Amino acid sequence: YRDNILNVYQKIFLVVRIFLVIELYNLKNTEININYYLSKEPKMYPKYSKNYLGSREINSGLTSHGNISKIYIYRLEEIEKLTIHELLHALKIDFDLFTSSLFSNKYSELYKCRFNISNNTKILINESYVESSAFILNTILNSYILNIPYYKIYNDEIKFSILQCNKILKFYKIRNIHNFYSKVTCYNDNKNWVEKTSVLCYFLF
Repeated sequence: YRDNILNVYQKIFLVVRIFLVIELYNLKNTEININYYLSKEPKMYPKYSKNYLGSREINSGLTSHGNISKIYIYRLEEIEKLTIHELLHALKIDFDLFTSSLFSNKYSELYKCRFNISNNTKILINESYVESSAFILNTILNSYILNIPYYKIYNDEIKFSILQCNKILKFYKIRNIHNFYSKVTCYNDNKNWVEKTSVLCYFLF
């Protein structure tokens, strides 16, 4: 990454996060290639009149698997949590969830029934697991590094997450949470809910 983007303390905190996650999962002889590009372009609603949310509005990085897992983080926003998120992918912490077709098929149909979404929505429950894990680990690390009580950071993060969920529901013109989720009825196909990245799994789940 460019040296003028992050100061020395931010770089140290990133390295600390990386090694703590590897240590937490007791992984040895692990080789991962991490690339930071760090665009300052924030995540926001589509600039053009399109009816879906995709990687431009939602994603900030990705992981590719091979002989050596490679992480590409291309947006500066939420870099600390994102580093943990992509590291969990690279370390294959979510591998069993990702490869279990039985688990995926069973819960995919359940979610599509209970949530007012399109039947074409791809349910990647491993993304929900990784994002939740990154949320918890990042909150713990920030509490320790900044010497701020865990519950204060946790509450702020929860409020921020709720705000993001509200923005997403507003984008998809869902005005009432009771019109989005139901335990007793099964929704029909909502063709207005179009996503080209795992919006539901990253945020709502």
